[in-house]
Amino acid sequence: GGHNWKIPIPLPECPVPIMLIGISLSHAEKDSSDPSIAGFVGTTLQGGVGYKNYVDVQHPGLHIVAKEVIRRAMESLLSKYRDINSGALPEKLIIYRNGGSEGSYQAIMKNEFLGKLILLESKIHIFKGFEKL
Repeated sequence: GGHNWKIPIPLPECPVPIMLIGISLSHAEKDSSDPSIAGFVGTTLQGGVGYKNYVDVQHPGLHIVAKEVIRRAMESLLSKYRDINSGALPEKLIIYRNGGSEGSYQAIMKNEFLGKLILLESKIHIFKGFEKL
């Protein structure tokens, strides 16, 4: 939740609050019935520091992050951001997605990216006043 030190990586100047979000998906061995694990981490403070995470499970072998998992993760991360920042939400989101093969790139873009846009446009309860960026 906090930060002890910071590597001096120059981030572009941003006049508005941003949140960096990282997403990774991990699978059990082939033919396993164990669930896939989706992990999310988001920054809560300007400068790319202060981290909160969210982990969820989904259907085994699903090579995209399920829309319901995305919804729960984004609600959780943005709610934590809002709590730390006196009720303010980030004005920009920068999302990094790891763990996809080149063959699943189009499916990831179609399902996950569009899922995030639909989520933001729906303005579920914690997004009241949050504008699509």
